[in-house]
Amino acid sequence: MVAEEFRDGDSFIRVLLRQEVPPTIRLIALSRTERLHLLDLPSRALQLPLRSFSLSETTIHFRSRFPGATDADALEFHRLTSANPRVQATVMVQENSVAAVLSSLGVAPISVNDTIARLLERAIAKLIDNAGTIEQKQIATLATALATLRPFVPISVLSEVAGVDAAFVHSFAADLGRPLLVSGEAVQFRDEPTETWFRERFRPNADQFASFASNLEPLAAKNAL
Repeated sequence: MVAEEFRDGDSFIRVLLRQEVPPTIRLIALSRTERLHLLDLPSRALQLPLRSFSLSETTIHFRSRFPGATDADALEFHRLTSANPRVQATVMVQENSVAAVLSSLGVAPISVNDTIARLLERAIAKLIDNAGTIEQKQIATLATALATLRPFVPISVLSEVAGVDAAFVHSFAADLGRPLLVSGEAVQFRDEPTETWFRERFRPNADQFASFASNLEPLAAKNAL
């Protein structure tokens, strides 16, 4: 998608998937179903769809966090999350009880993307509500920086671009929870729906983009030396 956006020829993954490899080697790639066509898969590619959880799998998953959940609780959780493991994992780490989990999901199943968007919106709003005036602006700026830069983003770069301390970036990632993955000294979104939501929700305006670019220039010059 990025290669097409910048008119940069074929993405490496298309080329890689068409390479002749030794018979003992297997290449595995993951893709959302609606984007399979972007891979231009060779005819020899074997496609294995990842299915939603069964009710028994949902029950095991739910009880790994809430051992006291009843069969009725698990069934309702299964229904409201559309049996999607990603949605289940996201909501389970954000709430502290079975009742809170089920309440946060509403009364009727909605699409996976809508569910994740609602959970992320609530998580960001909670962070902002619990922060002071200065920190509220820093949270918004940091979220916009995350939406602008490509993963893996070094925390030192992210803090410089957003104008916050590295410790603030670590705290933000810890408070937000599962949607962000910190690996060493870099941060990235844990999955594509989360990244898409951030890029749509916190798309920078022209002034913000110019400010980020200005902050990045000295870092690029320093790394080039």
